[in-house]
Amino acid sequence: MTLGDYKKRVAAYEKAFELVRGTGDINGEGLALMNIGFSYSESGERGKALNYLLKAVEKFNAVSNKYYESMVYWSIAGIHDALGSPETALGYYLLAERVSGSEQHVISVADVLDRLGRFDEAEKYYKKLIAALKKRSDFFGLLNTYRAMGTHYSRQAKFNTSIQYLHLSLAASVKLRDTHSVLSSRASTTAILGEVYAQIGKTAAAVEKLEQARREFSRSAIAVKKRKC
Repeated sequence: MTLGDYKKRVAAYEKAFELVRGTGDINGEGLALMNIGFSYSESGERGKALNYLLKAVEKFNAVSNKYYESMVYWSIAGIHDALGSPETALGYYLLAERVSGSEQHVISVADVLDRLGRFDEAEKYYKKLIAALKKRSDFFGLLNTYRAMGTHYSRQAKFNTSIQYLHLSLAASVKLRDTHSVLSSRASTTAILGEVYAQIGKTAAAVEKLEQARREFSRSAIAVKKRKC
């Protein structure tokens, strides 16, 4: 989209906000403010985005709309993360997780804790999530969470443990049908495994895994094209 397209979107949502403001439709006000914020975020105007998203979250909190409240907290966190403020981002990811309990938010919290070097705290979140995913046999969730655990241990130079979790991620992927999402996630795990092998000097294994990852990403792209046909 062009900058002009984003401006048109913002104008449309501003009009929607004016239509609902003062009518008692607090949720409607929140939705309009949220969409203005998202539009600014997508156009790269992050300061304006934060301004509108913070207003939106107040509206959703007022009417106990936990779904959108957590979504906006997560978006605010993502903006702060992109701006290079992981500590601030963590605060908003925690708010999103507390409001919704969403597993996506749990992984976001653990990832930021990892990047901040707070490894013990991150591990508690990962292990809690893995226990819940195992209980309901959520293999796609396990694929992604085991991969995150692999990265978690590689950041600490615990490469053997990292490799174990990355293999668990690949094992979980075998339980799933080869959709675009599965192929893409498996390719990501394989690529990280290749990088870990490179770090410990296993060059041949690293090259093999990175080539395998390239093939998986290609298959994923083909799957997307077939889905569009």
